[in-house]
Amino acid sequence: MDNEQLLKELETLKEENQQLRKALGKKSSDEATVKRKTLAQIVWRSFVTGKKLDVSLNEIINEYNSGFIKQTTAVSVITAAFRRMYRVSIPFLILAILPSLFVLIQTFLLRKQNDLITKQNERIDSQIQLSEAERRSGLVFLLGNVMDAVADEMRVNANNNNLSPTLVGQIIAVSRGFKPYRYMEGNKLIEEPLSPERGQLLISLLESNLSRRTYNDIFKKAEFTFADLAGATLSDAYLIKVILNKADLSGTSLGKSNFSGATLHDVNFTNAVFYGTNLRASDLQRANFTNATFREADLSGADLSGAILTNANLEGAKVDVQNWFEQLEKLNPKPIGLEEIKQTYKVGTTQIRDYYIIEKR
Repeated sequence: MDNEQLLKELETLKEENQQLRKALGKKSSDEATVKRKTLAQIVWRSFVTGKKLDVSLNEIINEYNSGFIKQTTAVSVITAAFRRMYRVSIPFLILAILPSLFVLIQTFLLRKQNDLITKQNERIDSQIQLSEAERRSGLVFLLGNVMDAVADEMRVNANNNNLSPTLVGQIIAVSRGFKPYRYMEGNKLIEEPLSPERGQLLISLLESNLSRRTYNDIFKKAEFTFADLAGATLSDAYLIKVILNKADLSGTSLGKSNFSGATLHDVNFTNAVFYGTNLRASDLQRANFTNATFREADLSGADLSGAILTNANLEGAKVDVQNWFEQLEKLNPKPIGLEEIKQTYKVGTTQIRDYYIIEKR
């Protein structure tokens, strides 16, 4: 009997033990659920609604369940919602702006780096050009020697002003040795390369009053392209068939100079004065005559293909045909500014000797 009773009590204890375990398991599960709910509420309240909005929502829900919602509660919910939206939007706005801000900073730094590289390249280019100019300046002494030799021969040949073939050859060699380069004008390099030495040589030769035969011999082979003659006075100069392509004659005074048959491609004649200048049959393709004056200048047979005539003053210029403007229209390419010129000027109807005079309309 004692053993049976003990067995029954043992069974009873096992059942109670199982019930306790079930009860403890349920309690632990409920506590975990409560903790999860509490954590979710904290996250919701901290990052989404906020404390004020959460309280306001609870109040309006309770009042809704009771069947009456106060106006102050509704206003409180709306106010809290707007405040929360403003606070929550700032971090997202910052996160949205940061990538763009990084791109802008990177772009700014790259642009600054490119500017520094450009400035460095400009300085290197300036140093190269200046060193080249310094090297070529040594040829100026040779120019002085050549011009001294010209003066000596002029004293010997005072009657005909002819130079010896040897000296003409030296002049041709010197002109070719003077290469064009970019030099400093003010604080920066000039845009296009020029040769001031060639310009100085040409002016010196023109001032020497040599014979036409000597000038012809020199102009046939000498190199005066890219000559820098800006602002020079070349009045009554003998320049027949001279080649001055890409030279700078801006602001020059060319009164009664003879350029007939000359080759003057891409020459800068801006603000030049052609008073009585002979330009018959000269090749003036792409020359720039902006603001130039052609009073009594002879343009008969001159090739103005692609020339720039913007604001050029053609009043009093001489041409060989009355339909001169119509002939300019047929050029390829046509002169720039031709339409404006035609509106301002016309060719006169009276023929004087073998030319017509351009008049204002």
